[in-house]
This record gives sequence, structure tokens and C-alpha cells, in this order.
Amino acid sequence: MKYASYLLENHLLKSYKYIAGIDEVGRGPLAGPLVVAITLFDQVHTPIAGIADSKKLSFSRRLALAKQIRNSVVDYRYAIISNQTIDQIGIYDSLYHGILNCYYQLSILPNIVLLDGKIKYKLPFRNIQRNKGDLFHYSIACSSIIAKDLRDQMMINYSKIYPDYGFETNMGYGTALHIKSIKKNGTIDLHRLYFCRNL
Repeated sequence: MKYASYLLENHLLKSYKYIAGIDEVGRGPLAGPLVVAITLFDQVHTPIAGIADSKKLSFSRRLALAKQIRNSVVDYRYAIISNQTIDQIGIYDSLYHGILNCYYQLSILPNIVLLDGKIKYKLPFRNIQRNKGDLFHYSIACSSIIAKDLRDQMMINYSKIYPDYGFETNMGYGTALHIKSIKKNGTIDLHRLYFCRNL
């Protein structure tokens, strides 16, 4: 497994007192929220071993790392954007609002922020955008782990309320079983209706 590197963060922390990483989980599912997370670091942070893109980690490993991250960073925050909001304003504007929500919740605002991917809109803070950032950069990968841990727990809880859709395993993504369940039982108030329109 490829682990995320702390090299960029270490370099930036020579010039900046605080840096942060942002990532999101749940951009493409048919059901459930989008979750955006931010993690804040300072010059005394000791990197955690084994940080990687959250999609590459097992459930148990991700759970353990999420706990370590929460206990070691200066601050972390998250934003949950509902499926109803995604239907109303679209996924990209939902992501934009989630990023701003996370950023302005922080107890200390960072000097610079690392983000995964290329964002089409202008952000009101200094940032570096990196393709596949959650795969290569430590701070982004930490936020990916926080976001995925939270969203997975939410979907597992939803599976107890809506047992016919397999949310405990598909996490709302469009697996064959999930699509079959929608065709049989219809959509519920957790589904993104725009995403399900062709089913």
C-alpha cells in the first residue's frame, strides 16, 4: 500500500504556523450525504504512521487511524451536506459550501490549505490544489479518513432504519444490489433523486 507523504506539509510548516488539509467523501453515491472534513496542523505535529487514502484502508484500520488523528491534530471539523441539499443546488456547489463551512468552523484559521483535486471556483483563502491529493499528501489523507469514518458510520446507522438497501455494505453507492432494491422498493428520503433519475 502507498502511504501519504508528510514532505509537503513539513516544507510548508517551515514558513507557516498552521496548515490544513481538506477532503470530501460521498461525491458519487445514490444515497446519503456528502461529508467534507478539515484537519489543522502546526509545527509540533508528529506524523502518524500508516496514513493513506481512506479508500485503501480496511474499516478497522480506518477507525483506529481516525481516532489517532482526532487526538493528535490542533483541530478538526466537518460539514454534512444532505442529499436534499445536493438535489437542490448540485454536487459541486454542495462541495463548495462544505469546504467553507469546515474552514470557518476551525478554532484557528490556517495560513494555507491543501485540497484534493482541482476546484472550479475561487476560494477565499490561500490554497494548494493537488490531483489525487488524498493518495499523496498526509493532511488531505487525514481529512479523507475523518470524512469517510464519519460517513460510513452514518450509513451503517441508516441501514438499521432502511434494511432493504444494503447501506451497511454499499454505503449508498450504486451497487447492483442497491439498484435492484431501488427498482423493487422505490426511493426513500435518503436518496439523491437527481442521481437516481435514470433508474
